[in-house]
Amino acid sequence: MNSIFIFFSSAPEHVWQELVLDSLVLPMVFLLFEKLKKWFNNTRPLSLLLKGIKKSELEVLIYLSQLSVADDNFNKVSSPKYIAQFPNPLPTNRLNVATRHFQNIDPIWSESDGVCSAEILNLLGRAGNSKFRIADTSKDWDKHLNPKFTIGFNPKTHDLIKDCSHIYFNYPVNSELQILGNSIKLGCQNSNDAGIIQKTYVKNTKIPVFILAGLGVMGTEVSGNILNKHCVELGKLYGKIAFCLLFSTDITKGKEYFEITAAYPKIPVHRIILYPVTSFKWYKKNIFPSKQ
Repeated sequence: MNSIFIFFSSAPEHVWQELVLDSLVLPMVFLLFEKLKKWFNNTRPLSLLLKGIKKSELEVLIYLSQLSVADDNFNKVSSPKYIAQFPNPLPTNRLNVATRHFQNIDPIWSESDGVCSAEILNLLGRAGNSKFRIADTSKDWDKHLNPKFTIGFNPKTHDLIKDCSHIYFNYPVNSELQILGNSIKLGCQNSNDAGIIQKTYVKNTKIPVFILAGLGVMGTEVSGNILNKHCVELGKLYGKIAFCLLFSTDITKGKEYFEITAAYPKIPVHRIILYPVTSFKWYKKNIFPSKQ
């Protein structure tokens, strides 16, 4: 203590001032900067939308329909056979198609589930999450603590509908989808299709679940495109709370075509204040409930 007193009394003023600055002030400024940086990253729209997913210590699981070949009575075929066709132009037939044979490769996925999965993987990559995988429905059925995406109305989707709150859509009745706060019902007739995107949480937890599902294959495929395309805007509108979108599409126009026809709930007031331009843009779509 004596030596410290002697140092400050004998050292030039600018020397001990620099010492205090280096040893106390700069570390405090650095610590404050790190806390502000962390706060900013955690309050960014995409971070809020994927809260509980982006920095999850557990793997993010993506559930989809795992299919097996069945006979006319829906009994599983013990030795299923498949063919893959691909272009094989010949000098005399530029449109020639070749075939390759496969056997016993169950389970398989539908193309729509695969395309939707690719959109989800792209979204997780943008968010910087590297802990994700396609779930094995049988082995991963009871992984209740993992954040989840579920694609299509597969068996795990039905299970999660019962285990999650809030669920803002009515399960298809008479092949029609509807969400809360809106009388619009969308079906799957002719070339039209419809689907929902529901963000929710496992009951009594903060474990997020995303349900992306269509009545038909195009609705399921498009759901991933919508979430990926509008993820930042949805983060601005809803932050970390649960929400549901209802949309229509057309199988003849491809996965880039869709129309969001209803959304629930209304945009929270504090989100409108934070993001007035995005909120106004979405309110012009006339998709939110008039009462809530």
